[in-house]
Amino acid sequence: PEPELAQNAEQPRARRDDASRVDDFIRHARTGSAIIRPQAAARLVRVGTPAGKRLLELATGDNDDLALFGSNLVEVFGQFPEVPELRARLWPAVRDTEFPWRPAAMRGLAWAPRVDEGADFAAYVDDPIGPVRTAALDGLFRVAQAAREAQDDAAPAHEVRFLEAAVGQLDDEVDRVRNRAAVLLHS
Repeated sequence: PEPELAQNAEQPRARRDDASRVDDFIRHARTGSAIIRPQAAARLVRVGTPAGKRLLELATGDNDDLALFGSNLVEVFGQFPEVPELRARLWPAVRDTEFPWRPAAMRGLAWAPRVDEGADFAAYVDDPIGPVRTAALDGLFRVAQAAREAQDDAAPAHEVRFLEAAVGQLDDEVDRVRNRAAVLLHS
């Protein structure tokens, strides 16, 4: 009987430890050193659904509140497919020109875009911020790829939209945007 009591006593502690680990990762991703923040955010993604749900609980405010999460956490919001409400917080952030982590939000959206978001990504290919343009190209490329793999009737239109955007970015003023456009065209 004693070992059973010990096992039962450990189970709630294990659950509490998992929740506290998620909170620790969130804290480190928000306030850790520049080396620790991306690692902690990546660990949250590896934890999966419990971490995504916890982030959603914390991300209830407006874009000013979302900005307090920092760029590393904002970017991984798009990497929890089982918590689509978390990803949905990113489009309003990208649309807000005063949001400080727009490139991170766009990268989060481009990580696993929905096929119906092609026009949304295309709208940001000419954004004033180079990293937003780069992530928008990535999103367009992945939308075209996903449409092709799903044998979607709109796949040719998505591919044309991507090709036009990527070719247009080959003479971008920012070398990283030009480079990314060339790499994606070569893919």
